[in-house]
Amino acid sequence: MWLRFRLVSMVTGLALLACMVGLMSNYSSIQAQGSVTPTPVPVRSIVTSNHSAASFKLVYGWRIPSNGVVVADLHINNTATVFFDTKVNLAQYCRNAFLYRLTEAGDLIAHPFSCNGNTLSFTGMGNDNTADYYIAVFSSANAAQAAPHDVILSYYTMALGNKYTP
Repeated sequence: MWLRFRLVSMVTGLALLACMVGLMSNYSSIQAQGSVTPTPVPVRSIVTSNHSAASFKLVYGWRIPSNGVVVADLHINNTATVFFDTKVNLAQYCRNAFLYRLTEAGDLIAHPFSCNGNTLSFTGMGNDNTADYYIAVFSSANAAQAAPHDVILSYYTMALGNKYTP
């Protein structure tokens, strides 16, 4: 009887040890997967009216008031007129989009644009510099029309949660 108890205890102990080793090996592979660097976001070119250099890249998770999400960063020469197909490039309808310009202070301000079908068109501010414009999308055309047109103060510093100390 004593021998049977010892044998069952040893088999149970070995089974527990094997389970622990298996769990630890899975844990280390999960850690290794988490340390992989993310793939950089590709920068794509845009055709402009004056054939100046222009590009855009997709951005993710930048929320703005009124349930909007910034989805694209367009970098253009300010003298250019841009025709941007939102359906092809963003898989979004133009009527659900809204355009912002990045100011020198780092704020976003509404920028005039128009939609013709799914082509969002706008003209830069007119000086010879380059600037960044951001496209935000909303859940509906009504929500896009109600998008905040004012300056969104301290857009970049909002993510810091007032923890920035120079």
